Amino acid sequence: MSVLSMHRSLRTSCLKFVLSLALAHALCLDATAQLQNPITRNYNVVHGLSHNTVSCITQDQYGFLWIGTDDGLNRFDGYTFKVYNYNPHDTNSLPHPVISDLYVDTHDNLWIGTPNGLTKFSLVSETFTRYLQGVQVVSVIADSTGGLWIGSLSGLHYFNASEQKWQTWTTENSDLISNAIRKLYLDSHGLIWILPAYQSAQIFNPRTQTFYNFSNLATGFTGKLHAVYEDAHKAFWIFTHEGLLWRYRPTLHVADTLQRISSLLPALKVREAGYMCGIEDREGRLWLAMNGVGILIFEAQNAELLRMIDNEQAEQLGLSSLYILSMFRDKTGIIWIGTDIGGLYKWDWRSELFSFYGHTSISRNTLSYPIVRGIYADRNGTVWVCTQGGGLNKLERQGGRQKWTRYTVASHRAKGLTTDVLWTIHAAPSGEFWLGGKNVLIKFNPKTETFYTEPTAATVTVIYPDSPDEHADLWLGTEDGLLLREAKTGRLKVLENPYDDLRQFRYVEALYKEGETLWVGCASGLYRVNTLSYKVERYYMFGTTTDLRISSNYVTHIYRDARGILWICTKGGGLKILKDTATEAFESITTENGLPHNHVYAVLEDDMGQLWTSTDKGIAKYNPDTKKFRVFTIADGLQSNEFNRRAYFKSQSNEFFFGGINGFNSFFPEKLSMPATSPRPILTVFKKYNEPVRLDTAIFQRKRLELSHADDFFSFEFAASDFHTPEQKRYRYKLAGYDKDWIETNAAQREAVYRNLPAGEYEFCVQVANSGDSWSSESMTLSVIMHPALWHTWWAYSLYVLFSVGAVLMFVWQRTQRLKKENLRLEVLVQARTQEVVKQNQLLEAQSKELHKLNEQRLQFFSMATHDLKNPLQVISGFARLIDEEKNWKTSKHIPSIFLVQQGECCTSLRNSWRAWSWIWELR
Repeated sequence: MSVLSMHRSLRTSCLKFVLSLALAHALCLDATAQLQNPITRNYNVVHGLSHNTVSCITQDQYGFLWIGTDDGLNRFDGYTFKVYNYNPHDTNSLPHPVISDLYVDTHDNLWIGTPNGLTKFSLVSETFTRYLQGVQVVSVIADSTGGLWIGSLSGLHYFNASEQKWQTWTTENSDLISNAIRKLYLDSHGLIWILPAYQSAQIFNPRTQTFYNFSNLATGFTGKLHAVYEDAHKAFWIFTHEGLLWRYRPTLHVADTLQRISSLLPALKVREAGYMCGIEDREGRLWLAMNGVGILIFEAQNAELLRMIDNEQAEQLGLSSLYILSMFRDKTGIIWIGTDIGGLYKWDWRSELFSFYGHTSISRNTLSYPIVRGIYADRNGTVWVCTQGGGLNKLERQGGRQKWTRYTVASHRAKGLTTDVLWTIHAAPSGEFWLGGKNVLIKFNPKTETFYTEPTAATVTVIYPDSPDEHADLWLGTEDGLLLREAKTGRLKVLENPYDDLRQFRYVEALYKEGETLWVGCASGLYRVNTLSYKVERYYMFGTTTDLRISSNYVTHIYRDARGILWICTKGGGLKILKDTATEAFESITTENGLPHNHVYAVLEDDMGQLWTSTDKGIAKYNPDTKKFRVFTIADGLQSNEFNRRAYFKSQSNEFFFGGINGFNSFFPEKLSMPATSPRPILTVFKKYNEPVRLDTAIFQRKRLELSHADDFFSFEFAASDFHTPEQKRYRYKLAGYDKDWIETNAAQREAVYRNLPAGEYEFCVQVANSGDSWSSESMTLSVIMHPALWHTWWAYSLYVLFSVGAVLMFVWQRTQRLKKENLRLEVLVQARTQEVVKQNQLLEAQSKELHKLNEQRLQFFSMATHDLKNPLQVISGFARLIDEEKNWKTSKHIPSIFLVQQGECCTSLRNSWRAWSWIWELR
């Protein structure tokens, strides 16, 4: 079994019991503790991380975070993990599931150390290239020339990637004292620190190729060097196998100063630590993580311990595991912590800008109750907190440590405390405190820790002195009206309301006095009271027609800024500002103007003239000059997005306090006044038909993307290169040439989907903005070329035109030929018909002649016949008439002669008819 495998097996066995205790301890946390907002964020297998053992972390130039685990490589974009696993049947994969070290070079390559050699992963093509297979690589670094130095259990290796040349140093061919190297470290002088698994450390000079034993350079150093880190001041922090922490400040690696830091840490069980890793934060503080013990934060130059995060503090900060294997600071200053059993943790310095104080049930050294109602901080930095159920709390802060003292009925009933529900706190010039509670006014002496209670008819919600004198009268706002407590007699005087529609003040929440005027804010409106006559001079109520309206009846806070403007906070109506009391010209600031919520509980002005407001959607900073808001939410380290009335305070050191439903926050505005970062958007995934597509060049590096007509359903996923509050980021995208306007979306829907995109050239743009901030000036742009289908290309259309023209020409030609043929056929047909007609005409002429001839013959016949019949008929007719005339036949026996005459007349008539017919034919 290899040394690394033995080490991991032993470590895993030792941590099983610790893990079980941690899980059992986590189950003991009640719901209140789980609601607390830590400044760290955990990512583990539940969130998509391939394994909870995180051994190394790095970041590429595009902003992606790369995490090496015991089961694969992970790429993190702030939202999702893309996992690259080991596949024994695929050479284009990791050679081993366990990742020991990572390094990103300047050529978009990620170098991966594994127990089965060195692997180069191309960020552009997402391909793996294997080297040193069979060699157990444990550490990978690069020098100023880009050359790679690899530490393994087989010696020291050098690889010139451009020339593909290797060189190896072992105990056989060099002065290397051990082939089993556990870690390599490159210092600012270009020297390589070699930390063997079992021998003393060596320093290697690549220029002279000379090995030096560290124990010979640092006089007085004892032990075996286990880990080393060089800070910005060129000092080396050294941790040994014996559990000692040293600081070594060499001059050309000749002993200058060797300081044993462990002697400064008597309470720290350094010897229990397994090993150490270090990092410097953006403020130059040195973080040293002692595996299993805690995190030490030093002021590096003077080796001053600023803070120690042990198990108890780590739990309060949300860091459930102190078995730390790696630490890394990304480009924006966020510190990433890799643990052995807890996965990956994100420590955001912007979340730490808000100090958070909450309640847990497992420790009494915390706030006694989560709901905060009143806050006061004295000049020594001690904070006094009133809670709605946990009495009074005192917080003493020193050296990063917190000491809480609880004053509750259970612990201080004998000293006069009668209620755990406290609504407000006021510090008297004498050093005593006035506390408002349920139907009581309490005077508290912090020196004697005694309470003196004065009963009241209603719950005291706000206390305001009539003057800064030590024995000044006190104005008391209660749920049933406004009271004045006279200092001399202790008598309570009720202020009457002269207006007919309101018999008394209700739920007084805010008091502000200037000169003889007392401004009173309550649930029924805003009042202006003359403190000499004890009369209400003016009131402003929503909905009235006679008085100036304000946006809400419920006034929560009244504040006069350095410019003389009166700020009025309301519950439901946002902010009202009164610049001139004489004109009573109120101006409104609501969510329409950028305010995160119209429930505003307090407003405080910092030394730079900025206004800070607590709302039901976080804390907002308002710039009166630009009239713009910057919003901070629970993702920035706030106790919750919801805050409470009267839970605010500004200390003499300009430290601001705001309390809410889950504790309270403190911060210094000058640290939060830096300009908001402008994150750069980046494409993470390209999909076709909802399936990720692997391109020859990674989508985040492309400037141009060409698609075919078949890609009629595709989408882009995007993220931001800044890991600060990723869930609060807003995005907008636009496909220029297709989308008319920007399409806005949130972090949960970071995808742009397009269907049936027409062919053409487009430009896809993405912008990102933090919550409450303007859109980033830097956009991500990608040219998208949608190629048309083969039948929709220009040359296809050219062919279509040529084909159409050819078809028309062919049609015309064919038509012409057809017409020619038809004309020829018709000519032939006409000729044939003509000849036929000629023949017919000739035949008709012949027939006509024949008929004419026949007619002539017939006429001749008729003429001859009529002529031949004329004479006989005349003779017969003549003789018949003679006979009739000579013989006057009187009897019927003479009838034959009559008949003969008649027949002769008939023949004569027939002859005349023939003659007339012949004349007619002659006329035709």
